[in-house]
Amino acid sequence: MTGLRRFLFLLCSLAPLAPAGAAPVKLAPVGEHYKIVTVEKSENPQNVLVVYTRLDPNCRIPENKGEPQFDFYWLMDRQRYKPTHRLIKNAIRKNLRYEKLQAPGKVSMFKVATKDGRKFSPEVAASELLVSSIRTKDGCEVVAELDDIRVQSFYGESKKSFKPPFRKMIAVTVKGTRPSTGAAAEKKFLIK
Repeated sequence: MTGLRRFLFLLCSLAPLAPAGAAPVKLAPVGEHYKIVTVEKSENPQNVLVVYTRLDPNCRIPENKGEPQFDFYWLMDRQRYKPTHRLIKNAIRKNLRYEKLQAPGKVSMFKVATKDGRKFSPEVAASELLVSSIRTKDGCEVVAELDDIRVQSFYGESKKSFKPPFRKMIAVTVKGTRPSTGAAAEKKFLIK
């Protein structure tokens, strides 16, 4: 797995533009959708990956064969749309596992985790991203939570290496807010 694919697999298996849960985003090539998280990185930081879903009229996350329909696109220079290559999407999806959950007040809820997070660190292996949709007085929201953090973005740090693919992930930082207080929150995972 190349460094970029490994990076995307890790971040999307855990997750500063529009905050998660905000009003639906309208982007011509994609249509109306709800941002789940953004993925930022130390290498080429001007480009971010957006992880998103669409909701049906009842605020449910659509499913295909029991898996939630999540998709991805790039914002080059944090503003110009670029589709994510199908090989990157397939690598991300292949390494995720989903579990549908029921919870009071949630219309749809999925637990998202890596199939083998142990190759990164025990903390990553134990972490699960909860993605849910809720109905509000103003419409629908999508919320992503990890370890008592309402996640807005993941930030991946890498360093140059002499071994292919010539970069090595050293840490991933989850950024967001505490649901109970609204205070900014971060959690850093060191990669072995």
